Amino acid sequence: MQPTITISGGQRQVLYELVVDHLSSIGDLALALRQEDYATAAKLGIQFQGDLRLMGDLGWDKRWREEATLTMGLTDLAPVLHRLQRDAEGGLSESAEDRENREVEEAARQRYLYAAETCKGLLLLLDHPETGQ
Repeated sequence: MQPTITISGGQRQVLYELVVDHLSSIGDLALALRQEDYATAAKLGIQFQGDLRLMGDLGWDKRWREEATLTMGLTDLAPVLHRLQRDAEGGLSESAEDRENREVEEAARQRYLYAAETCKGLLLLLDHPETGQ
C-alpha cells in the first residue's frame, strides 16, 4: 500500500497557490512544441504532469479545506515539491521595489516562506515515511 501524507489547510493553500501560479504558464508547452523545442516541451510536460496530479490531491477549487491527503507516489511527489520549494524561495528573493505596496510584499513573502517550509518538511517526511503525518 502506498503511504499517504496529510497536510494542514494552510499548507494545502500555499501549495495550491504555487501550483496554480506554475500552471498559468502551461501555454509555454504548446509554444515549445510549435517551435520544435522538444527538450523544453518534455521538461515542461513532466512538470505540468506533476502539477496536475498534485492538484488532484489538493482539490481543484480554492475554497478552504482543513486538511488534504497527498496520495502521489513518493518518487513522483518529491520532484514536484523540490520545484515548488525553488519557486517559493525565488519569490522570497524578489526586491521590494518590484511591488507597489509594502503590505502586499510582506504578505507574499510570508506565503512564500510558509510554502518553502512546507515543501521542506514534506520532503523530510518522504525521506522517513514511517513517521506518518
